[in-house]
Amino acid sequence: MKIITRRRKTQKILILAAVIAALGTGYYIVRAASWGFTGFSWIGNNLQNGVEQGDPVIGMIGMKGANYNVAISGDGDQRPLVGSAWMGIGSLDDKFNDFSNQNDNPSLGWIHFNQSFDQAKLSALVSGNCYGAGDCYGARWNKKPGSAANSFEGFLSGWARMEIGPNGDGTAYPDTWVHFKAPGDVNNYACNEGDKNYFVCVDANGKLEGYAWSAGGQAVSVDGNPGLGWIKFSKKFSMLEPASCGSDGVCVPNCTPQDPDCVVSATSHYCTVLLDSGSQDQTCKNAGDFTGEFHFKAYQTGFTLNDPDKNYQWTCQDGDAPKAGEKVVCSYKNAGTYSPQLKIFDEKAQQWFDCEKTGDSSVKVTTDSACKVLVRKAGSDNDYENKLSLSPNDTIDAKIDRQCLEGGEVKWTVSGGSSLAENGDKAQFKPAGADTKVSAQVQKDGKTYNCGSAQVGVKETVKWR
Repeated sequence: MKIITRRRKTQKILILAAVIAALGTGYYIVRAASWGFTGFSWIGNNLQNGVEQGDPVIGMIGMKGANYNVAISGDGDQRPLVGSAWMGIGSLDDKFNDFSNQNDNPSLGWIHFNQSFDQAKLSALVSGNCYGAGDCYGARWNKKPGSAANSFEGFLSGWARMEIGPNGDGTAYPDTWVHFKAPGDVNNYACNEGDKNYFVCVDANGKLEGYAWSAGGQAVSVDGNPGLGWIKFSKKFSMLEPASCGSDGVCVPNCTPQDPDCVVSATSHYCTVLLDSGSQDQTCKNAGDFTGEFHFKAYQTGFTLNDPDKNYQWTCQDGDAPKAGEKVVCSYKNAGTYSPQLKIFDEKAQQWFDCEKTGDSSVKVTTDSACKVLVRKAGSDNDYENKLSLSPNDTIDAKIDRQCLEGGEVKWTVSGGSSLAENGDKAQFKPAGADTKVSAQVQKDGKTYNCGSAQVGVKETVKWR
């Protein structure tokens, strides 16, 4: 029996950190983290022809203050960013070069990283495919393969929400996001001072370098997306550091005596279900005796655990016998969408906690045949996407992404451009104007399957909204 599987293009790991203390303004002190950010980054509207043109003139993003901070939580190779960063704006354009005079520092707002009150907005962003820009999950740190066990080395990826307006209250301003784009090759990238990387990396010493983008677009387009342009991280101003065992608003679990910032309460526990590495989130059922098999793992923070066989309890679906362990394999026979239940027992609190379900914990068994067209810049290592912005001299690589649909004859069409090469599920096109649409159909067994279209925009300049 042949099974068609679709591997998740970018695993959407939505890890929402537990928040246990609120300030009067509604912004939070971070708990349950082991690394803290220090210093600041810069917000700039230097959009013309790339980030290297001119200095940012809007203001700075403070990563740590008296009543707020941003930290990296948990352990493992992927760890969520938690907390809030303050965005300041001065009345003078000299702030990039000299931020010593803070007498004129009105608030532009906040950037929230994986805060619990942002769950609905982040879920909506993910369900909308993150403007087609990818990395559809809350902002996180990703360990660089081959780096030392306790090294800071890695990169940031995912999304964080801006709250813009007087004192960050979001008055009459649309949802605005910061996109941390992953490197093109996550196994091989450099983190040198001064590099014009369109990603944010961390070197072995904890220093950050690179650029994030404060709108929905992936590169230099703000069309339809209100935002503030490029956000620059520089090794001169921003780095990670181990959190201290003192009262600094960050809980370090291994401190002796116990870190005063570590508090045991129901709200300090957070857990959810993730799809395990290498497992598909969808399989194609094509026989009556088919059983779809999926691999899940637990994510938790704030728990005291003694025995995985006793502290974890899984139920793959209603009516199933519970299973133990930090990881589980669930089998589903019928077509449908499934999500396992997980409970974790905390030894210190002596109680069970029900883990949250997110979009990352659901999997699908399907019989539906479908296809879609995806594109990327020719010759790049970037993910294929449904929407793309290119420079005038670029060409387009296109492919068909299939679901429960094998074989058949492929017919490609292009408007606003010309075909360079077509070979079954893959093709290459040349844009001929500002907007190009690439479409495809698959004809099989007398049926025509419409794969839809991918949109490609070609822009020579970018204007600020």
